Amino acid sequence: MKIQRPWEPRINFAVPKTVDYSTNICGTETFSLRFRIFIWSLVINYCSLVIFLSGCSVPNKVVDIYFYKNAELASVERERPTVELPLVIAIDQLMAGPNEQESARGFTTEIPQGTRARNVDIEGDTAIIDLNSRLHDFTGNVVDAKRLVAQIVHTATSVRGIKQVILKLQGSDQFTIGSENYLIDHPLTIDDVKN
Repeated sequence: MKIQRPWEPRINFAVPKTVDYSTNICGTETFSLRFRIFIWSLVINYCSLVIFLSGCSVPNKVVDIYFYKNAELASVERERPTVELPLVIAIDQLMAGPNEQESARGFTTEIPQGTRARNVDIEGDTAIIDLNSRLHDFTGNVVDAKRLVAQIVHTATSVRGIKQVILKLQGSDQFTIGSENYLIDHPLTIDDVKN
């Protein structure tokens, strides 16, 4: 307790009344701490969603599809929607073959017409691609078979994070293709399909 000395002036510090901002014009309690935290979390989540969707809508996202031009492996770029995995889109586009414009420019494919991916999966850095039975229609020799496999491996590994490919035919990961029974029975990398 402070002792008031006679020679010290008496000063009365009036404490202003605190204004209660916790009530709105209707007199109900609002803007509590929890409510404000909730509002800010909604705002932050909304902004994050807007930023995410803006990033997804960038039009320049493409996948590389590998065909042959003048007997050499060459890639074409295809725009991709962002609702599917790039690998799924790339393999589907590869199986569909060159479009009209690409065919007019001399692009060809070794993959038999009607070949489709029954399933496309990713485990770590490995793409697992299960093809349908139309691949049995392939009748090329060993060189042609290697060219076919090279298209698939190059297309799959052009997708970020994919280093190797396991090919399956109707669920089997050991099968042969072509007139000379080219055997596919292990994961394939770019080095495996080099000319």
